Amino acid sequence: MLQRILVIIKVITQLEIRHRRLEVDMEIRKIMSDSNSNDNNNNKEEQQFHFVLVHGAGHGGWCWYKIRTLLEAAGHKVTCLDLKCSGIDPTDFNTVFTFADYNQPLTSFISSLPPNHKVIVVGHSAGGKSVTDVIHKFADKVHIAIYVAAAMVNTTSTKQLENADSVEFIYGLGLDQPPTGFMVKPEFRCQLLYNESPVEDFTLASMLLRPSPARPLIKVVEEGSCDENAVVVPRVFIKTMKDKIFKQEDQEEMIRQWPPSKVFAIHEKLMKKKKVVEMGSSEESGSNNNGEVHFVLVHGAGHGGWCWYKIRILLQGCGYKVTCIDLKCSGIDPTDYNTIFTFADYNEPLTTFISNLPPNEKIILVGHSIGGRSVTEALHQFPNKINMVIYVAAMMVNLPFNFRTNASQYNMDMGDKCIGDKGAMEDILFPTITDKETQLLQRKRKSMSDLNPTQLGRALPGANSSYEFVMGTKGLPLPTGIMVKPELQNQVLYNLSPIEDSTMASMLLRPSPVWSLLDLNFGKGGEGAESVARVYIKTLKDEMCSPLMQDLMILMWPPTHVFTIESDHSPFFSKPDQLFSLFVQALSSITTS
Repeated sequence: MLQRILVIIKVITQLEIRHRRLEVDMEIRKIMSDSNSNDNNNNKEEQQFHFVLVHGAGHGGWCWYKIRTLLEAAGHKVTCLDLKCSGIDPTDFNTVFTFADYNQPLTSFISSLPPNHKVIVVGHSAGGKSVTDVIHKFADKVHIAIYVAAAMVNTTSTKQLENADSVEFIYGLGLDQPPTGFMVKPEFRCQLLYNESPVEDFTLASMLLRPSPARPLIKVVEEGSCDENAVVVPRVFIKTMKDKIFKQEDQEEMIRQWPPSKVFAIHEKLMKKKKVVEMGSSEESGSNNNGEVHFVLVHGAGHGGWCWYKIRILLQGCGYKVTCIDLKCSGIDPTDYNTIFTFADYNEPLTTFISNLPPNEKIILVGHSIGGRSVTEALHQFPNKINMVIYVAAMMVNLPFNFRTNASQYNMDMGDKCIGDKGAMEDILFPTITDKETQLLQRKRKSMSDLNPTQLGRALPGANSSYEFVMGTKGLPLPTGIMVKPELQNQVLYNLSPIEDSTMASMLLRPSPVWSLLDLNFGKGGEGAESVARVYIKTLKDEMCSPLMQDLMILMWPPTHVFTIESDHSPFFSKPDQLFSLFVQALSSITTS
């Protein structure tokens, strides 16, 4: 069994994942099959392992999305944890003072495993400290520990961190107190962390990195070394040969201090790709004036600014300025969704950003899905700050709702947990088109003449009970959060998207605050808003916001231009090049008019 695990590790370290995803999967399956045929116990289930992947400082479970995709394709179970104040964990790093608290998500997970269940624990960078902590405490639960350029033993000192020019410290309790957080300075991240990484991954990481709690990670280096329990767990160390932050001599010294069972090395990639440093130099040499155009991209429910990472790369590659906003309790914003009850509060990051723009600066404002409400609200408030708005399969206007006459059509049940008047909440989520709108649509689209309001209503979001409500606050009779059910996310959100992107999204999606969405009641137009050009991009293969629903919004408030794209609800994943081209086309339409 250990030999099969080591073979898997070797394959992963030797093959380039992104460009050879299918070849890697086939190679792993072949090796597993060959290894299994030589095993006396030819049990297929023995091939399948449970990997628990632990991130390093500043990162989150999201950083493993490519590895998770690969391992799951090979039939393995994968868990990617967010340690405290990391990834989308909402904990404030200023409140985490001990390593036990910081590492609690991992230790709680391991301790809750069934009695005979063992895992392969993998740690990267500072995540190695978390792995070593686990094999001290739960040696009987760990098949093998894998350190990927990770802190296998304590080699970093407080003095080293404080003297590092590349590290920025945060003094959340005041300058007279020890630092509460730290992170690599933005100007050093490309050079130290992602010097061999694709620009797509650097861009994604730059939108998701968070400060790490200083005291837990500094304090743990002063704790004791390995005990007898830790020694019985096989350990593998994977050296990163072009690492600028964990240098070769430091990795070799760590290996000498506590020799692992096996050592592998990641050398030159098999397929060269455009790296971050190359992309940066090419952008700087550009001579266009696109930097004067500023795109502000607003995500939909459950997502964050991270969902635009591919579009951001394409726009920045052409010299445009790009800002990707995290609305409240979205992306890596630490706000608890249970505390957000008004749309103004939910939308505050966007409105504050726009209100702080220089007097003469105007933006191109883009909204996706529910983010269209944020865009329309901003359009009402700041028409003089906006050159154009672009709706991508987005809620451009409020749709009519009629829950009580049609709720039974949706076969939707919130269970006994919700004991209040649930109609008030469901009305905003499960709309039904009225007779008047049906007649308008029939005149607009002759093919719809045989559809009645109930049939049309079934084409709208939530008609198949895609959502689940989250009872987040004790004592309240109604839920405070909502999100698409995990088992339906690929089906309704990412049905045409790459598996790597849907995997990554599954680790970053968060509940949206229900009451903030109920709070908003906007109409079309308004003083100043009609003077701003509006573009609507229809997603023709959308299983969440149907083309019919999009047609209704276009009919209710006709935009300046309508474009179409053969994509699912998430064209920023499934059709990024085409979506980018439509953005540029939309921009051209207003500059030439």
